[in-house]
Amino acid sequence: MEKLCILFVLALICNESLSMSLRHKRQATNNEPTTSPPAATTPAGFNICYGSCNRTPEYNPVCGSNNVTYDNIGRFSCAQACGLQITLKRNSPCANTLAVS
Repeated sequence: MEKLCILFVLALICNESLSMSLRHKRQATNNEPTTSPPAATTPAGFNICYGSCNRTPEYNPVCGSNNVTYDNIGRFSCAQACGLQITLKRNSPCANTLAVS
């Protein structure tokens, strides 16, 4: 049963990441503006973009190359989509850093 729950959570995370990726590709194809440009230019734009991302309640922390711990891979992917130039450092919390939910 525990393995089934883990599989379900992973499926939700993958679905969220894929949906976000497809949405940005579709917007780019249709020449529609995306939420990434404001994020790349101002901290306020990033906060608006990041705050508008879909949220999932699971806590499965990941560490970004910016040494920020994100609650889950979906939130990490959202930060990337909103303009942060980061990579996945590890699938666990960062040591001695602030967490971002």
